[in-house]
Amino acid sequence: TRESYEKLKASGDKANAEITAYQTDLEVKQKDLLRNQRMQHAMMEAEKILSDGGVRSYVLARYLPKFNETLKKYLSMMGAEFTFSFNKEFEDVVDDRFRSSFSYSSLSSGQKSRVNFATTFAFMDFGEKRNDTKANFILLDEALENGLDDEGKQSLLKIITKAEIAHV
Repeated sequence: TRESYEKLKASGDKANAEITAYQTDLEVKQKDLLRNQRMQHAMMEAEKILSDGGVRSYVLARYLPKFNETLKKYLSMMGAEFTFSFNKEFEDVVDDRFRSSFSYSSLSSGQKSRVNFATTFAFMDFGEKRNDTKANFILLDEALENGLDDEGKQSLLKIITKAEIAHV
């Protein structure tokens, strides 16, 4: 009858309203899901870029050989009878033809000083070449009292003079 019909129609209207609400809710959730999937993808890409195989690896692969060449040049200028470089993990690699299993910690204080100064000057050169900035000030606290022999001290002073650093 008419009353049954009205009840059934009201029930149908209510069901249609619920379906419409569920569809709207589904659309919102689908948009949220899509946004979250995009964000997850972006975060995974960022993780790849920032991982050891990403930017760090690219920078080291590109610039480390040049840096190591410059480091070798300064060590040679300072009379070092060994080579020192950094590997792709930026760990020190020391090569001495008279010893095996050689590391920075096994160097004498004079050899460590040579490595430290050579590394400092190599970084200065690197900064100058990459950024067109020249260091005009360097602070070397007790630089000549750190185990360098006379040849090392003379070499250090030659490098500083040649670098034309205004204030040492």
